[in-house]
Amino acid sequence: YVNDYGARMPLFFTCNGNSCQVDEEQSRKG
Repeated sequence: YVNDYGARMPLFFTCNGNSCQVDEEQSRKG
């Protein structure tokens, strides 16, 4: 996982209410 949203797509997000975070485990799977 590279901390550059343009480098690794698609990204998966986990959202809770109005707060979203990148789901790094899912994002690594591509």
